[in-house]
Amino acid sequence: MKVSPDIVKTLADLEELGLTRQTTYVRRVGTDREKVIKDVTSIKDEDLDYFSLLIVKGNPTGNKE
Repeated sequence: MKVSPDIVKTLADLEELGLTRQTTYVRRVGTDREKVIKDVTSIKDEDLDYFSLLIVKGNPTGNKE
């Protein structure tokens, strides 16, 4: 999903669902300054860019892991 100004709420929702460990944040996708952040709890304001994505690996069992 494309990251919006609501990323703080989105990250809180992911934490509540137990999905932060299954989430990767990629900033400046497709540019020479692309950066992959696997620990989404460490995202800082300066990491928020227009060409950014949150990739959430689904949990087909529905269990919180």
